Amino acid sequence: MASIPAFDPVEPHPDFRPNEEKCEVEWRRGVTKDLSLLRDPAFSPHVPYSWGFTIYRAVPGQEHDVRFAEGVRRLSEWMRWAIRVRRYTEPDMNTWPHCPELMPQPHEHDRWDDVAARLWNEVVEDYPNAGQVDSTELGEEDFAPVGEAFLSWVDQLGVDTSRLNARYDFCLIIDETVLQMLESLPTETPPLEAPKLGPRPPPPSLDPEEDIRREKAAHQARLAAKRAEANAPPVPPPPKSDQDRAKDLCRDTWVWILDRETNIEFPPWAKMRIRDMYAAWFDRAKGAVPDDWELHIQEDRHQWDKIRWWVCSGARTANEVLRRYRAQAAATTDA
Repeated sequence: MASIPAFDPVEPHPDFRPNEEKCEVEWRRGVTKDLSLLRDPAFSPHVPYSWGFTIYRAVPGQEHDVRFAEGVRRLSEWMRWAIRVRRYTEPDMNTWPHCPELMPQPHEHDRWDDVAARLWNEVVEDYPNAGQVDSTELGEEDFAPVGEAFLSWVDQLGVDTSRLNARYDFCLIIDETVLQMLESLPTETPPLEAPKLGPRPPPPSLDPEEDIRREKAAHQARLAAKRAEANAPPVPPPPKSDQDRAKDLCRDTWVWILDRETNIEFPPWAKMRIRDMYAAWFDRAKGAVPDDWELHIQEDRHQWDKIRWWVCSGARTANEVLRRYRAQAAATTDA
């Protein structure tokens, strides 16, 4: 295990007075609730005031030391980027159109930066039973030695696993397949890009009839815009921005995630995308994501019998849809 860094205690909700509106907005943002989870040192006694995962190395050999270290660095940096960009995604983006001047700009410090700065992934370099690491077909890996070592490590820590801290319930695994994928990530993350917002909407009128007139005018404007769009010649979609391409990378890049529970029908390991790592940690700690592993394991669309994905929600419904689709396809083929 690497040496554990020391993080400063989480400060209480910052005071933005005399701007009372900013105080109210900041208090409602999800980032405030997320940071409050890290305020209690007893929540993460092993690494107080931080969040992150335990990562097991499944790429043996000293000749891969530099590669592996760089792969872990890129993973952590892209995880931090996925956190910082949340200021421009839901639910924050449901707030800023109503008060555009309060939206943090890319160069301004935001509380999402504080969350990103408190990420620390603990790396276990010595893979248990390293001689059993095989370059098997994807989906046939056996990470049981990691699971046993992870269970033993958590037991030795003596932490309270009932507090839904993912650092003690999940671990991540980087094998050769994952390492090559991490190596394909750009060395540096792109800068954040603030969305363009219109002016602040007018405040509600004290005259109900005026509110009705405003809504009718807005409705007519929306209809006119739709008619103009329908009659306009097709135009190619605009090229993706660096930020949109980076979001695609966070969607397509994954690592193995292993749950400490083993009494399930399928192996307790699956793929997890970078974009889902936040929910796996914070949303689960808040109780928004149930701790039932089976509720999050979705079958792969193409290799459904070998590969599974960890998803935030909707796994049961997605699996049912896939099973019906496969059954219909099989029936059509047989006919």
